[in-house]
Parts: sequence; C-alpha cells; structure tokens
Amino acid sequence: MKEYWNKAERLRKRINRKIHEIRLLRQRAEGMNGSGISDMPKTVSPDHSKMEGTVFKIMALEQEIQAIMFIAGMTHRQITLIQTLHGVVTSEVLQTSLTI
Repeated sequence: MKEYWNKAERLRKRINRKIHEIRLLRQRAEGMNGSGISDMPKTVSPDHSKMEGTVFKIMALEQEIQAIMFIAGMTHRQITLIQTLHGVVTSEVLQTSLTI
C-alpha cells in the first residue's frame, strides 16, 4: 500500500510540473502576440510558427495530464476493488474458521 501512495505522490508532482510548464508556455505565447503592456517595441510580423509550436506543446501537455489522471483514477479504482475483495475473503475465512 505504501508503494501505491509513493506512486500517487510521484504522479501528483509530475502533473504539477506539467501544469507549471503550461503556465510558462501560455505566458510566453502572450508575449508573442504583442498583447500586454510593455515598453518593448512591437514586432510588425509575429512569428506564427513559433506561436503554433507553443500552442501544440500546450495541447500535448494538457493531453498528457488527462492521460495520467485517467490512469491514476483507474489504478485507484483497482486498489479499492482489491481491498474490498480482500476484506470479503478475509471475513469469509474468519466466519468459516469460527464455525469449525
């Protein structure tokens, strides 16, 4: 069970790192389109390919987070089921041994 919680903690940290990376990418993308208040001169023709790459990276990270969360949810449900079944089997064994 301790191993399960260690894995869950590692997944939580991994998700948080990806969320942080998404925030940084979004901030960078905001700077690319010239929105926001800045003393820096605006570029006449923004680099759309750089913006496009950033958007694709954000989308890929969001999909990774969703996949990790799905797998974590499935694992949690499996652990819960195993614990439930283990409890049922243990109580049946105890009942059987008490009747003997």
